[in-house]
Amino acid sequence: SIKMKRAEHGLGMDFHSKVEGYSVDLYRYEPSIGIKMSKIESYGKDIEQVIEVSGVRILAPIVDSGLIGFEVPRKERRFPLQKTIYDGFNITIGVDILGNHKRIDIREAPHMLVAGATGAGKSVFLGSLIKQLKEIPNAELVLLDPKMVELIEYSDGVRAYSSNFRVIEKILHDLTKEMDKRYKILQGEKVKNIAELVAKMPYIFVIIDEFGDLVTGKNENTIKQSLLLLAQKARAAGIHVILTTQRPSVKIVDGDI
Repeated sequence: SIKMKRAEHGLGMDFHSKVEGYSVDLYRYEPSIGIKMSKIESYGKDIEQVIEVSGVRILAPIVDSGLIGFEVPRKERRFPLQKTIYDGFNITIGVDILGNHKRIDIREAPHMLVAGATGAGKSVFLGSLIKQLKEIPNAELVLLDPKMVELIEYSDGVRAYSSNFRVIEKILHDLTKEMDKRYKILQGEKVKNIAELVAKMPYIFVIIDEFGDLVTGKNENTIKQSLLLLAQKARAAGIHVILTTQRPSVKIVDGDI
């Protein structure tokens, strides 16, 4: 269907191969000589119409190849079955369409926003993230769980866990004080960040499930103030914030944060 639709517009191409991914399938084609890549990208809606699937992504060309690619969302999403390979701070955040692990050094993030509607996979992703962070000897976790049920299963052995709004407010305030304390230590040692003092202080990862629930009550201003301070300054002190939300709107995650 893709090839026929392209032929209607005078864009010749031959089918090369198909790669079955977990959430999308990649169809690869060899283009005829003289086809402009910019022209191919303009026919995305035509492809969606003929194959009756929305969200098709056109790769013109596929990186590091002479092929054109069409990523077509699968009607039934699959999930990777291979075990996560633990590699310190190089955290696996997913797999690419070929099944290769995608990793980031989470210390370089410096913070993370995980957003998506119900059922999009936030809880699965967060669980994977927490399990990997727990394997790092020099890392401590703070789990803030306003929904009360999402993070409780990971609460053993963490620096702090709470689902109580007032306690969460205090934990975040205390973390700003810890940040200031660490900066004084860095200043005294004449170093710029915690990486040079790993033996003296652990990294702290603050994981907040459903940030929107925290900033809709009477504790909103103090919680936002603490988070803003952490977002602005905490990275060098080895404190990293990971927020999840269903609604990544300005009302929930404002411009300053």
